[in-house]
Amino acid sequence: MRRARAVRSFFSSGFSRGGRWSWRRERRREAALWLWVFALGGAAAVAWAALFGAWARKAPERCAPKTRALGARCCPEGQALVEGQCRGQPKGCPEGLQLAVRPQLGCVASLEPARVAGGRLELAPNDWEAEGVVERRVVEVRSFRLDRTEVTVDAWRRCSAAGACDASPAPSSAAPAPSATSGQTESPAPSAPAEPGVPVTGITASQAERYCAFAGGRLPTFDELLFAAAGPEGRRFPWGPHGLVCRRASFGLEDGPCATGGTGPELAGSRPGGATPAGILDLVGNVAEWSRGPEGELRLFGGSYRSKVASQLKSWSSEPPRVGDDVGFRCAYDLPDGR
Repeated sequence: MRRARAVRSFFSSGFSRGGRWSWRRERRREAALWLWVFALGGAAAVAWAALFGAWARKAPERCAPKTRALGARCCPEGQALVEGQCRGQPKGCPEGLQLAVRPQLGCVASLEPARVAGGRLELAPNDWEAEGVVERRVVEVRSFRLDRTEVTVDAWRRCSAAGACDASPAPSSAAPAPSATSGQTESPAPSAPAEPGVPVTGITASQAERYCAFAGGRLPTFDELLFAAAGPEGRRFPWGPHGLVCRRASFGLEDGPCATGGTGPELAGSRPGGATPAGILDLVGNVAEWSRGPEGELRLFGGSYRSKVASQLKSWSSEPPRVGDDVGFRCAYDLPDGR
C-alpha cells in the first residue's frame, strides 16, 4: 500500500504532465549555476595569484618622504639621476636636510653633533649571529658628542677651502689597504663625488683625523660608536631590537636586497627611521666608518651600502681597516666634564 501511495503521489506531482522535463530543467539550472560559481572562483584565484606575484616582485619601500626611487638611489623630488648622482633643483629636502646652493645644488644634512650620555653596556652575544663573533665584555664610555651623520662632501669642501684637508679628491677604488695603526696609504687623496650631500669616501684614517681636528673633534673610538648604536640596553640595531628594513638603513644597494646597481652611498641623514634615541643617523649602512680600538688599532664600524646581511649591520658589526668608496667617517667631541 505504501508503495502504491508513493507512486500515485509521484504521478500526481505533475510528472505525467511534463514534470519529468521540469525536473531536468532544474538540474540543468543547478549545474549551470555551479559551473558559474567554479568559473568565478577560478578567476578570483588567478587574479589573487597575479596580485600576490606583483606584490612579491615589488621593490621594498626604501625612500623617505620628499624623495623618490631613481635606480638604486633615493633622490629629492625634482632631481634627476645623472651618472649615479642626484642632480638638478630639488622641490624640497627630506627631514633634517637643507638646500645647499654652491658650488652645486643639493640637499645636505647638518653636522650639528648630538650628545651621547655615558654609561655601561654589558656586551654579550644576544643572537645566533653574534655567537663566536661578539666578545663578552663590559663597555664603559664617558659622555661625549657625536656627529649626527657621516661627514659630507660639502663639509669636506669647507675643510679643503680652509687648507686643512686635501683639495682635489681622486677615485680610490684601487687604493691599497692602510696599515692597521696609522691608516696611511700611498693612494691619492680621497674620492669625493660632486654631489654635496653624500658622505665623503675613500678617506684614510689619517685624513679623517685631520678633518676632525679641524672641526674641533677627534676620530671616535670603536666603543663610542658601539655604545651610541646599542645604548646601555644593548639594542641589536641603532633604532631598536629588530626591523632591519630598507627605509631605515642604506644597505643592499649594489646587489640587493634593497636595490641593484648602486655605485655609491645615499644622502647622509636621509633615513630618519633609522635614528637612535639621541637622533644619530646612519650608524649602520651607507658607509663603513673609521674608529680606533682600545690599543689604538683601526677598525671599521657599521657596514655600508654594499652590505647584504643583518650580521654586517648590527650595532656590534666591524671589519678590518681598508680604504674604499664605501668607507667614510664622522667625528666625536669631548665634553668638558665628561658627563
